[in-house]
Amino acid sequence: MHRITELLDKHVQNNLTPAEEQELMQYVKSEEFDEIFKQQISAYWQTGEGDMPLPGDRQTALLDKILFSESSTSRLLEKTTTASKKRKKTIVFISVLLLLTGAAFFYGKQSATAPQQVAAVVPQKDIAPGKTGAILTLGDGSTIVLDSARQGAVAKQSGTRIVKTAGGALTYDVTEHAATSEVTWNTIATPRGAQYQVVLPDGTQVWLNTASTLKYPVAFRKGDRRVILTGEAYFEVNSNEQAPFKVAVNAHGSDGEVTVLGTRFNIMAYEDEAAVKTTLLEGAVLVSRSGNSKKLIAGQQAIFPPESAAAIVVENTDTEIAVAWKKGFFRFDQRQLPAIMRQIARWYDVDIAYEGKIPDIVFGGGIDKNLPLSRILSALGKYGVRFETDGRRITVLDPRSTESK
Repeated sequence: MHRITELLDKHVQNNLTPAEEQELMQYVKSEEFDEIFKQQISAYWQTGEGDMPLPGDRQTALLDKILFSESSTSRLLEKTTTASKKRKKTIVFISVLLLLTGAAFFYGKQSATAPQQVAAVVPQKDIAPGKTGAILTLGDGSTIVLDSARQGAVAKQSGTRIVKTAGGALTYDVTEHAATSEVTWNTIATPRGAQYQVVLPDGTQVWLNTASTLKYPVAFRKGDRRVILTGEAYFEVNSNEQAPFKVAVNAHGSDGEVTVLGTRFNIMAYEDEAAVKTTLLEGAVLVSRSGNSKKLIAGQQAIFPPESAAAIVVENTDTEIAVAWKKGFFRFDQRQLPAIMRQIARWYDVDIAYEGKIPDIVFGGGIDKNLPLSRILSALGKYGVRFETDGRRITVLDPRSTESK
């Protein structure tokens, strides 16, 4: 048995020592052993030990796809949960391997106290994942459905040409005259089940997650770059020391603002989530709320707790979790089922209901967002989560109804 095989077996069983984990990491970083990793992980799929057995063509697609890391640096990530003895939570381990080849594989393991695996009840007619799409509202109130709009100029306002590129993004071609004229605002909104990219008049790139809205001027006035966000967006801001870029957010009844010069960051400000979160990937930002301000450095996350109108909590974080949605994945970091189902509801444009007690399960790891809904529900079903579906309504069933049968 090759040493890598031995270490992977122990990794799946959650039995790696710190020294062995470091040894496995070194193998992962070396291109020399890529083929061994491919063969071994493929064997896990074929024997059914993987979380989601896939046909050969899908395995190949996953192997060829680069996931979370934007650089060539390989990482081995393992997200696990720990059980609270008082609450007796079900433990779910989903390990994610990120190789130089871009492969990601998910494994599942349950504790001895976990409920018996029950297949999820999935829709007879499957629901496709989300797509690229948004609605643009111009300053005069007229609207343009961008996913069906043709490539090229879609509108002109205040001397600014609004263009849909060949790649599907929206850009603004600003003239010098437009930049000094009266401010005209545009609003771009993604419905549930859609994402979109827009390049703002100053060159700042914004990726809007599903069910999100961004309001911005068609041309920024000198020294003033301000936009308004609801929902979630990832920003790559063009540096301009004379005009800091500002993002205003308003969720849970509390105003907040993020001020930057040039940086990459993600803001999550959904009303149905527990808190507003700003995650900084590069550069520095100043996060403000009701007169209180804190500066973030790369690798930190600012949280606006809903129970306070001014508090800002700053924590170190895994930034890849915050931007996984942009890269095509759901990432779970000790997330309970309702948090996962809220993401599913937005991305697949479905309504979620609960019957009786909510399954007390904590998840880690991640899963491909480009899968049809049935595959996502089947994966969750392996951990005792049961569903009933009626069109676009998904009901999470009380696990006790299974135990009594």
